[in-house]
Amino acid sequence: MRRFLTFIYFICCSLALFCQNGRNITYNLFAGYGYVAKTNDFMRGYNVDSTDIKSIKSFAFEVQKDVDGSKQWHHLYKNFHYGAGLFHGVFNYSKNIGNPWGLYAFMGFMPVSTEKWQFKTDIALGISGIWDGYSSENYYNIAVSTPVECYIHARLSLLYNINDNWHAGLSGSFIHFSNGCIKRPNKGINIITPSVNIAFNPEKTFKTDVFEKIPFIKNVQHLISVYDGIKGTYVGYDKFIDHYAKDTIRDTVRDVHMVFGVQYREMYSLSFTQNLGWGFDVSYNNVIDRTRGFNYIEPQDNRKWTLNRMTVSAFASYEYCIDKFSVVLEPIFYLYKPQKVYFPRFSQRIALRYQFCGGWFYQLGLRAYQFTKADYLEGTVGYRFKYKM
Repeated sequence: MRRFLTFIYFICCSLALFCQNGRNITYNLFAGYGYVAKTNDFMRGYNVDSTDIKSIKSFAFEVQKDVDGSKQWHHLYKNFHYGAGLFHGVFNYSKNIGNPWGLYAFMGFMPVSTEKWQFKTDIALGISGIWDGYSSENYYNIAVSTPVECYIHARLSLLYNINDNWHAGLSGSFIHFSNGCIKRPNKGINIITPSVNIAFNPEKTFKTDVFEKIPFIKNVQHLISVYDGIKGTYVGYDKFIDHYAKDTIRDTVRDVHMVFGVQYREMYSLSFTQNLGWGFDVSYNNVIDRTRGFNYIEPQDNRKWTLNRMTVSAFASYEYCIDKFSVVLEPIFYLYKPQKVYFPRFSQRIALRYQFCGGWFYQLGLRAYQFTKADYLEGTVGYRFKYKM
């Protein structure tokens, strides 16, 4: 039933794309055989059958929409496209982990296009399901912890134009599965997979004439926002201890807590597509002092509020804008944090932002540290004030 509902949802997303305009719709089919990085004990063979999880067969179907040049912002980018996709993976060993399905949205560019060749880039964000996550019965799987995980991929593709309607080529993708540490243990899964790609568009891609050059006006932007995040706690334990004797303690502290705060950003426009600036935030991290080692005995009082969970941080901010969407990259430095907490002073944020009404925007981001470890997911709502320089 869940697979059927996922398929129906994907069809609805595809129809929504098609109904906007029947032109410039392309259907893509990918099939690949990839390498699974052995980044934790479970992937390295610490499972029921002591088998390395080292490869995956992957399949994906995508509906792609190319912009047709009918709007001014279309001409700020090199052959911009976007769409929705459906993913399925089959691991060489799926016991205790499952074979996931994924639904995602993607966008990308075509930096190089000739009469016979296309070179494309894509980045995608979505959700994946049908996981057999960590539990007291499935304590081996420390890679994924929940039935639903985030899906992220970055892809490079080279396509040969057989004719105006059919295209074939090769692609290489980096795929990441994780829940952003909403619940732990969740070490995540990283995959590198080459694929063959067949693409079909019923009509030849249509492009309108280029608009006159749009005058660029420099401006400064002030962004004020509030955000909320969720993060899981987890008690570490020696994998050789009696798992069943400790299940009650582990499950008690595998909990979820809130992180929330306020942010301010001052951004300067560099071009139509790029902004650069700085900002700071003040947050209350309710996870601090709630994660313990394997000798943890009793959970902390959830109702207890203390200044020891406050943090203050500053960050540089880079924003790449695509009409109402933008990609945000921010290196973060904690000016104040409690001593001996689980995260270092230097962290990172990557986010997607959408300007949904006037100056109002919504932002979904991931805060991480050491460039590899997720800290928590952030949902942000704010307002952007613009002033001419």
